Amino acid sequence: MMVSRETFHSQRRSDRHQGVTQDQRLTGKRFWLIAAILSLVAVTALFLILGLAPFGPHNLAMSDMGSQYTQFFLMLRRAIVQHAWSPYSFTVGIGDSVIPIYTYYLMSPLNLLILAFPASHILTAINLIIFTKLVLASLSMTVLLTYKYNHRGFFTIGAGLAYSLSGFVAMNFYDLMWLDAVVLFPLIILGLERLFDNHIWGYLITLTATIVINYYMGYQTCLFVVFYFIYLLIRRKTHDDHSTGQYFKQQWPTIRRFIGLSALAGLLSAVVLLPTVFAMLSTGKNTFSAADYQLAPTFGGSALAGLGIGTTNFEGHLVHNPAVFVGLTFVVALLTFFLAKRVTSRAKWTGGGLLLVVILFMGLRPLNTIWHMFQMPAGFPFRMSYILSFVIIALGYEGAVSGAFNETRRVLMAGVGTAVLLSVGYWFANHPLSIDQTDPGFETQFMVSNNNYWLSLGAIVVATLLIALIGRQIKIARPLIVVFVGLEMVTNFVLATATLPFGNEARFSRAYTRSEAATNQRQQSGAMLAADTGDDSGFYRVGAIDHAFSKAFPQAYSGYNDAMTFDYAGASSYSSTLNSHTLNTMRNLGFFSRNERRISFQGSSAPAAQLLGLKYLFRVGEKPAVTTLLHRASLGYMVNDQLADTQLRPGDVLANLNRLLQGSTGRQNQFMQAAKVHLLSTSQRRGYRYQLKVTAATSGPQYLYIKDINVAEVTGYRDGERFSSDRHTPGNVLMGLGRMKAGQTTRVTLTSVHPLRQLSQSFAGLDQAAFTKWQQTIAKHQLKLRNAQSVLTHGANLTGEVTVGSTNRLLMVSVPYDKGWQVTVDGTAVATTKVMDGLLGVHLTPGQHQVTLQYRPQGLLVGGILTLVGLCLVVLMAGVRVRRVASE
Repeated sequence: MMVSRETFHSQRRSDRHQGVTQDQRLTGKRFWLIAAILSLVAVTALFLILGLAPFGPHNLAMSDMGSQYTQFFLMLRRAIVQHAWSPYSFTVGIGDSVIPIYTYYLMSPLNLLILAFPASHILTAINLIIFTKLVLASLSMTVLLTYKYNHRGFFTIGAGLAYSLSGFVAMNFYDLMWLDAVVLFPLIILGLERLFDNHIWGYLITLTATIVINYYMGYQTCLFVVFYFIYLLIRRKTHDDHSTGQYFKQQWPTIRRFIGLSALAGLLSAVVLLPTVFAMLSTGKNTFSAADYQLAPTFGGSALAGLGIGTTNFEGHLVHNPAVFVGLTFVVALLTFFLAKRVTSRAKWTGGGLLLVVILFMGLRPLNTIWHMFQMPAGFPFRMSYILSFVIIALGYEGAVSGAFNETRRVLMAGVGTAVLLSVGYWFANHPLSIDQTDPGFETQFMVSNNNYWLSLGAIVVATLLIALIGRQIKIARPLIVVFVGLEMVTNFVLATATLPFGNEARFSRAYTRSEAATNQRQQSGAMLAADTGDDSGFYRVGAIDHAFSKAFPQAYSGYNDAMTFDYAGASSYSSTLNSHTLNTMRNLGFFSRNERRISFQGSSAPAAQLLGLKYLFRVGEKPAVTTLLHRASLGYMVNDQLADTQLRPGDVLANLNRLLQGSTGRQNQFMQAAKVHLLSTSQRRGYRYQLKVTAATSGPQYLYIKDINVAEVTGYRDGERFSSDRHTPGNVLMGLGRMKAGQTTRVTLTSVHPLRQLSQSFAGLDQAAFTKWQQTIAKHQLKLRNAQSVLTHGANLTGEVTVGSTNRLLMVSVPYDKGWQVTVDGTAVATTKVMDGLLGVHLTPGQHQVTLQYRPQGLLVGGILTLVGLCLVVLMAGVRVRRVASE
C-alpha cells in the first residue's frame, strides 16, 4: 500500500487529485466530530433494533455469555468492590488459579464500567462495554486510514463502520474479550507503518496493550504483524532503489526497530504471559491432535457466499464458514483495486500476496491450527477472520484514494465480478461438495437464505452505482455511500442475530436478586448447622441447584459457575481454562462432565463427597431448601502413603471409588462390593427396555454407573420410583439408587435410546460400616483451618493445624495439584506431591503440626522481573531519543 519514504508523502498529496477527493467541509475537528457522531448513530441504531439494554429489554444471557462471561464479570466486580483479589479461588471448581480467567477474559480497562452498575444489572454493563468497543473500533479504523493516506472523507468513515460491524463482529460480538483486539488492530498497523519514519511509541504501546488485554488475540495479531511488515518492506521498494540487497541494507535500521520493539512488547507483557502459560499447562489446552495438522481445507466454495448479506447467524455459531462480510461496497472496491489501471502492478501483487497469505492460513487446516495457537477451537471458528476483513477494506480503500473509482468501466467490471463470486458461493451452498463438509455432524452448516442472495445482488448494484458516481465526482454520492455502508452493515448484523435467543434483562435482575438473597440465607443456615453439630473443621463445599435462577436464561442453564456468581465454595465449573487435574479426578470418580471444559458436582457419592468436603446441597426454589450430606471431611485430612501411588482409571468409576478408599486407608478391604444382577426381561420398542432384579451385597448406599453411555438418553426406576440423572446434555454420571441392606432385593427398570452393555458389572454398594469406621479415623486427623471464613477472599493463603498418627502420614488436600502451592510445616518449607495423579499432598511426620499453604503463581516473579527490565529499557530508550532530539 505504500511506496518509498521519499515519494510517499508527495504521492499522498497527489492522491487528492487522482482518487476520492477530500470532502472540503470535513476538515480538522469537524471531520472527527462527524466520524464520532456517525459511529455512535450506527451502533445506537443497531442496539435499538436488537433491543439491548439499556436501549431495550434484552440482554445477552445466552451461549458462553450466559454460562461463563457473566459469572467471570461478577467475580471481577466482587474482587474490586471488596478489595479482595486473590490469585486462587475456591469458587472455581474445587479450587484453581484465576490467572488464566483474568488474562483471557477480564483484562480490558473498559471492564471497569461494571462498577457503575449493581451486580443484578451486570449484563446491562456488559452491553455498554460492547457498545463502546464497537464505536472505538470504527474510530480506530478511521484514524488509520486518515493518517496513512492523509485523506479524510465520508468514504473513510464508511470504512470504519464496515470494519467495526464486520461479519466477524456480528457473529462474535458477545465474545467481548476479543473485541479489544479489533479496536487496537488498526492502531498497531498505523504504528507499524510509522516505524519506517522512526516513530516507535505507537507500535510498542498498542502491541503491548493487545497482548496484555488478551494474549490469545495478541498472538494472532503478532503473526499477522510479521506478514504485514514483510509486505511493507516489499511494497515500499521502488524502481528508483538500487539492488534488492542495497535496499534491504538501507532498511536494516527499520528491520532492527521492528524486531527490537516486538521483543520489547513481549518483555513488557511477561508479567501476564508467563503465569498464564504455566496455568494453561494445567488445562486441556495443552493436548496435541495430529488430525489438526492433516493437510485439508477448512472451507469450500460456499465461503464466497459470506461476501453477501445475511449468510451466517447464531444457529451456526459453533460451526460456520469464515465470517468475512465487510459490506458489498468494499468487495466491489477491492475488485476495482485489482482491475484498475491507475493502481500500480506492485501495489496489486503485494496486496494480492498479503490477501492470499491470510486466506491460506484460514483455509488450510495445519496453518489454521497454527494461527489458533496450535489448537483448533471448539466452536466459534475462524477467529482471525477480522484480519481478512481488515485487508479487504484496506485494499479497497487504497483503490479509492489511488483513483481506481475514476475508471467507470473497471468499476462496472468489479460489480459484475462481485456478483459472479457471490453466485458461485450460493451455488456451492445449495449444492455442497465433500470439501464443504468440514463437520459432518453439523448438517446445516451454511446458514444461507436464497432470499438474501437477491438482497445482496441489489446491494451490489447500488454499491457499484455509488462508487461510479464518486469516481465521476458527484458530490451527493459521498454522504450517500456512508449511509449505504451503514445500512449494509446494520442489516447484516440484524440478520446474523435474528436467531439469537436474547434474554430479558428485567427477569434476570429479579432472579439474581432473589437467588442472591436465598443463597446468603442458606449459607447462614449452613453456618448455624455447623455450629449445632459441633463441626469445627471450618471448611466445606456446597452443591447448589438453583431452578429459579436458571429460568432467567433463554437457553438451558446448568449452573456450573453458580459458586462464582453467588460467592461460595462449590465443586462445579465451566471454563475454557478448566484445570485438567480437577476434570480427570472428578470425572473418574463419577461426577458429571460433558466435555473438557465442564465439570459438575452432580454424580457425587459418599466417598467422593468425603474427599471433596461436600457438606450441603442447596435447592433454591425447592423444598427442602438445605440437605446436609453426612459423608464429608475438611479441605484436607491424613491418608495412607499408598494414595499417592493410586491411579484412577478412566470409565472405571465403581472400582475407582474402591481404589480411593483402599489407598486412603492402606487396606485391601472391598469397600465397594458388586451387587448381584439378574436380567428379568428385555424389550425393544421405541428404544431399549431392561427389567433387572438387583440384590445388594453389602449394607449402605447403592450406585449405578454404566460405561460409555449418554445419561441424557437413559431413564431409570427403582421399584417404580425414578432415580436417574436429570442431566439433559451428553455425558456420563454416577447415579445413586438409595440405601439398601445386605441381601435386600429391588427391581430396577432402565430405558435407553441405545443398547446397554455390561449391566451385571454396573451396580455396586458401599460397605457403610467400614466406611463409617474410616470416617471416625479422619475426624481425628483433619486439617482444621484458621479463619475458614476468609477462604473465599484469600484463597491463596491457608493456615491450619493437623494431628498426624503413626500410620497415615500423607496430608491429602482436596485441591488440584499445582506447583504454585508453597507449603511450610511448623515454619519449615516442605515439598509437595501429587496424590491420585491429580490432587495435592504433603508428607508429614507423626505429631501436631501447623501447616501453611501459600499459592504463588508460577512464572509471576520471573515475569514481573522481565516486565521491569522492559520498563527500564523503555525509560532508557525515551532518554536516548530525548537527548538525540535536543542535540539536533
